[in-house]
Amino acid sequence: MSHSLGNGGHMFRKIDRQRTLENLAEPEVDAIRAKLIERRENASLSYLEARESREVTRAFPVEITVPTGDRCNIHCTFCTDRSSRSTSKYSDLSYSKFLEVITYLRPCLDVTSSIALYSWGEPLMNPAYGQMYDEIINTQYGAKIYISTNGILLDDQWAHKLVAYECSVVNVSLNAAVPETHRSLTRSPGFHAIINNLKYLIGLKKQVGCVGPFVSLSFVMVAENILELPNFIDLAAEIGVNVVVVSNLMQLEPKHIYQRIDSKNAEVIKAFQNAQWIAEERGVPLVEFSPTPFSMRQEPGICFEPWYAFKISSNGDVFPCCYCNDVMGNIWKHSFLDIWNGQGYQYYRATVNSPCPPSSCSVCFRKKKYQEEKE
Repeated sequence: MSHSLGNGGHMFRKIDRQRTLENLAEPEVDAIRAKLIERRENASLSYLEARESREVTRAFPVEITVPTGDRCNIHCTFCTDRSSRSTSKYSDLSYSKFLEVITYLRPCLDVTSSIALYSWGEPLMNPAYGQMYDEIINTQYGAKIYISTNGILLDDQWAHKLVAYECSVVNVSLNAAVPETHRSLTRSPGFHAIINNLKYLIGLKKQVGCVGPFVSLSFVMVAENILELPNFIDLAAEIGVNVVVVSNLMQLEPKHIYQRIDSKNAEVIKAFQNAQWIAEERGVPLVEFSPTPFSMRQEPGICFEPWYAFKISSNGDVFPCCYCNDVMGNIWKHSFLDIWNGQGYQYYRATVNSPCPPSSCSVCFRKKKYQEEKE
């Protein structure tokens, strides 16, 4: 697809200005400000309750994952099985079902700080995703809306849509600095299309004069791509993204053990150090999704997810984090409070930062590395 900003950027600049507080009626402004205060107060209370290790919380989740479906248009080698024999396991969430989820979550959506609008797959594949996004931005002003995509379908239309709501946060999972590695890891020839889509989105942001959406580029570290990380930082700087996010390989299947990086290998260590240096030189923050083998920014072993997060899968199961495989409840069977302050969440809050955290924590690098250091 050819990209041209043309007059479309100027049109969206006008629309965006019409959405600012200065152009809204006073009652609308007051309602928005009150909602923003509620979101901040809930986040502050959640932080205090996490620090105090409260097992039953008065605060609602700070981060909510709203499911949209789990189909995908690529086949990443480090992801779950996406071969033809497994495609029947994946499907889109219908818009009507999505609205049922929203109704279920309404009390806590009104005070949460961020809403992740995606599941385990490519959200932009869902034909109803645009409606879902519109429903959230039109009813949850001030909440950060997180989208995680592989970028192939992040076209001009989506660029304009995202620029019109500056509280969006878009993560593009690229995982490679060159087309050959990207094709090998994803079984997709879409590398150049993704780069063009990103450049168009960021170019549109600049033309319109918007701060958002905040754009991150993510990199799952595996043996095949780790030496490319310095070049990946250079590519990110060239595109103009806000931040690069590196993450450890999540071992979803036994075969993934062979893709793990050797964090003690001299070449690997040098590649990561060079990437850190280039990131600093080029002004592109390099951050960790979770602590990597090379650094640890957060307090050792400390986890606040059971106080912060409410992650709903496509079948309605709820989890406190992306590493956990213990189901806290199901939204189609249990009320929100029965799950949020139920036995599962209480157990995780009581034990996650104890000397004996839940067994699911063993796959999380933050807890795993801390346990190894203690031993």
